[in-house]
Amino acid sequence: MRKFILLVFIYITQEAVHAQSPERLFRFQTDNDFMNINLKGTDRAYTGGTRLEYFYTGKPGDIHAGFMPKAGQSAINVYGISLSQMLYTPENIASNEYIPDDYPYAGALFITHSLLSSSPDDKYSVHTEIIAGLRGKAAFGEETQTGLHRLVDNKEPKGWDHQLENKMLLNLNLTTEKLLLESGGNMEVIAGGGFQLGSMNSGATVHTLIRVGKMNPYFNGLISRHTSLNEAKGKMQFYFFIKPEAGYTLYNCMVENPERSGSEDSGAQQDHVSRGKFFTGLEYGMILSQGRFSLAVSERHLSSPRQGLYAHVYGNISIGYNW
Repeated sequence: MRKFILLVFIYITQEAVHAQSPERLFRFQTDNDFMNINLKGTDRAYTGGTRLEYFYTGKPGDIHAGFMPKAGQSAINVYGISLSQMLYTPENIASNEYIPDDYPYAGALFITHSLLSSSPDDKYSVHTEIIAGLRGKAAFGEETQTGLHRLVDNKEPKGWDHQLENKMLLNLNLTTEKLLLESGGNMEVIAGGGFQLGSMNSGATVHTLIRVGKMNPYFNGLISRHTSLNEAKGKMQFYFFIKPEAGYTLYNCMVENPERSGSEDSGAQQDHVSRGKFFTGLEYGMILSQGRFSLAVSERHLSSPRQGLYAHVYGNISIGYNW
C-alpha cells in the first residue's frame, strides 16, 4: 500500500511539474500592411502573410533533424513545423495592366521545418530553418487576396494575371544569437546574425534585440517566452522589444524574376535583377503572456529590397497557446 501511495505521489508530482513547464506551442500569426501605428493602411509591396506554427521540445536521444546544429549538450531544443503563405502586390491593385516599376504580384506557399537550440548556461542559440514550397499560381495568392477583399468589401485586386510564374522554393536559413548584456532579469541586449541560401532568397543579416519588462530569460527556449506557467501563481510576462537589423540581399524571388527576362512583362523590373542590395529594418512591439496564452503585437519597417522600389511598413499579430 505504501508503495502504491508513493507511486501515485510521484505521478502527481510529475504531472504538476509538466503542467508548469509546457513543452508544446501552437501559434497563429498574421502580417498585414493595413495594420500600422499611423493607422494608415496600404495594399502594396509585402501586403500580407499568414503562418500556422507548431513547436515542441525535443527529448534526450532524439535523432530526427540530427543534421541541424545544436547549442551544446545542455541545450533546450525546440523543433517546429509551420505552413505559411505570403502575398506581394504593386501599389495600384485597381489596374489590370502590368506595372513594371513596382512590386510584382507574387504569392508563395511553403512549409518550414525548424530547430531553435538555446543554451541557458552559455546564453546563445542556433536557429535553423529548412523551407520548401511554391511560388506562383499554385500558391493561391489570387484566391486568398480576392476572397479577403470581398469579405471586407474592399476593392478587388485586378492584376493577378501578371503574377510571377510557378517556381519551386527550397531554402536554408541559419541564425545565431548571443547575450551581450542583462540587468536584473528585466532587460536583455542580444546580438545576432545569419544567412539565407536557396531559390527563395539568398543573403545575410545582422541584428540587435533589446527586451525590457517582466519576462523569462530569452535563452530558456522559445516556448518559455510565450508562457507564464513556470512563474509563481498570478504572475505574467509583459515586455517590450526593439530589433534594428541590416543586411545584404543577393536574391529575393518575390520581387525579382530572372526567368521572365525577355517576355512582354519584363519591363524595367529586369534592370535591377541580380545586382544585390543593402537594406535596413526596424521591428518593435510587445508580448503579453498569461497562463497558457500569449499575445504579441509588432510593427516592422523595411527599406527597399532592390533598386527602384520603395520602403514599406507592416504590422503583425501573433496568438499562441501552450501546453
